[in-house]
Amino acid sequence: MLLIIRCFIFNKLDNSVGLGGIAMIIVKIGARIRELRKSQDLSQEKFALKADIDRTYLAGIESGKRNPSIKNLEKIINTLGISFHQFFEGM
Repeated sequence: MLLIIRCFIFNKLDNSVGLGGIAMIIVKIGARIRELRKSQDLSQEKFALKADIDRTYLAGIESGKRNPSIKNLEKIINTLGISFHQFFEGM
């Protein structure tokens, strides 16, 4: 999983990942989660319950204010019912 994320970061940000690049990727990940969650017509509360994470934590991730751990990102992606590849493919 970490390899997939590293490949995504380096390919999308032209090997210039600094603090600004990391912040940008966190915002993109949050936006992608929100997009996919809404496409399944799930509220943050229902989705967080299904993913076994706190709703306020999910809200922070979606707004780009929280940096999800790999473990929590895996929970979210599994709850969305897609693969890591599919998740990053649309970004």
